[in-house]
Amino acid sequence: MNTKETLEKQLEELRNKWKGDYPKNDLDRRWWKFKTDKCMAEQIKTQIKKIDLGIDLEATDLTDDQMVELFK
Repeated sequence: MNTKETLEKQLEELRNKWKGDYPKNDLDRRWWKFKTDKCMAEQIKTQIKKIDLGIDLEATDLTDDQMVELFK
């Protein structure tokens, strides 16, 4: 399972990926990749909050990428 440090690193990587150069509308080819990464970042932030509160993470809390890693 993911540790808080791992999740924070993943979140920081997503922030750095789009820092200052993110698509402003859906006419940009990168729009859907940005939207996907934004959703993943929101899920990761939720996971971090749950860890901070001492709540166990469930399968529904995981991103699709994390599920793939889990079942490799």
